[in-house]
Amino acid sequence: MVTTTMREVELLVDYKLPDAEALEKIENKRLVSYIWVGKSGKIQINDSIVQIDDIQVIMYGKRQDLPSVIVSLRVDVGGPMGLVTDIQQELRKAYCLRINYSANIKI
Repeated sequence: MVTTTMREVELLVDYKLPDAEALEKIENKRLVSYIWVGKSGKIQINDSIVQIDDIQVIMYGKRQDLPSVIVSLRVDVGGPMGLVTDIQQELRKAYCLRINYSANIKI
């Protein structure tokens, strides 16, 4: 028998998710790659802060390793919408076309 511990990502950005109006359950969490955008406009992928120009290269590499990757954007409620649009453009260039927008869920 083999056991392992799942490594958690250390958040380096400060963000508060907006409230959700709809919910989409992702069945396989292993397919998800997270991008966090803080209220200051900092972008985090994995355990590092990245620039907008780095997103295409990083996410294309992830897509090569896992062709059915789902990108989950976790953006601060007051985050700059222009930055989100720029991130979406970089994801399109990397052919990462399945994007999930995370939010706080009202129950």
